[in-house]
Amino acid sequence: MAKRGIDLIEISGGSYENPKMMGNGQGATFIEYARMAKQTVNTPIVVTGGFRTEEGIEAALSNGDTDLIGLARPLILQPDLPEKLINGQMQPIKLRHFSTGWSWLDHPVGSLIGLAYYEQQMARLANGKPIKQPRTAWPILLKTVEEQGLQALIPRRG
Repeated sequence: MAKRGIDLIEISGGSYENPKMMGNGQGATFIEYARMAKQTVNTPIVVTGGFRTEEGIEAALSNGDTDLIGLARPLILQPDLPEKLINGQMQPIKLRHFSTGWSWLDHPVGSLIGLAYYEQQMARLANGKPIKQPRTAWPILLKTVEEQGLQALIPRRG
């Protein structure tokens, strides 16, 4: 991979195009896969997804399971997280699962709710505003429909 100009390989789950693999933050989801990948390539590996504690981050790095850790969602909730990590002051991060209260709706759009929430909060942070933590998924969905239209709620096939 390095000979082909690949500087870094990120292992994470799902994407904005296909969010099926996006979990609910239960553990360092992709560390086993990273372990296997590190045995076959010399390119640095970064694992994004599931790291919620300082101990988990330290273990993955010190065991050599990954070279770098991606902290996307935790960084949105705690923009000062790198400073807390450096100073040994990181507290475990709990990611919220937002629900409409209707399981028949949550199932097909649950991944969208999570993606939309964090995307909306990144925009707020970029504009100097604090994050919002709604009690339900409804404000998230309404903002998504306002910005993208009803088609945003239709699950993509792929």
